Amino acid sequence: MTNVSAILLALALVAALAGAAGLLVLRWYRRSTGMPGVIGRDTDVVSSDTGAARSVLLRDRELGLRGGPDYVLEERGADGTSQLVAMEVKPSRRSARLYESDEVQLGAYMIALRSTHGERAARHGYVRYAERTFRVELSERLEARVRAIVAAVRAGRRAAVVHRSHDVPARCANCPVRDRCDEALV
Repeated sequence: MTNVSAILLALALVAALAGAAGLLVLRWYRRSTGMPGVIGRDTDVVSSDTGAARSVLLRDRELGLRGGPDYVLEERGADGTSQLVAMEVKPSRRSARLYESDEVQLGAYMIALRSTHGERAARHGYVRYAERTFRVELSERLEARVRAIVAAVRAGRRAAVVHRSHDVPARCANCPVRDRCDEALV
């Protein structure tokens, strides 16, 4: 065996071991976070930016969105059909209610998933917190909210001055540009 063959064989072995380790981590994560209700027997991980599967870039050219959720799942129905579902994981977040920012983020991913995969994209997705999973529907209201935020971000990029959009001192306290802001609350 040549040195090149030995190196390729070693790399293939490392890749196989990394894949197996990723599956073990995902299995452990499912058990430790209560995800069997979401990732069950009839669900596979199609894409992941956490290393559990190959990452896929989703795009919506109309809105200029691109990126990917933590997971794209394939849910199979009893009738044999399947849908692709976006899932975002916030493992340190503990809340009985879904944060609006997480709902909007998932909404953007669902729009990009639909644009990328058409009819295969589900009209729902999941946001997983430390102790709870929220099912989010891509409603007309959520889609309009995502579109409004995209438009506001684009307008802000063109503006000479962008004003503070809230009255929450805690948000200002954690803002990375607070030291240069003329409107900081703290």
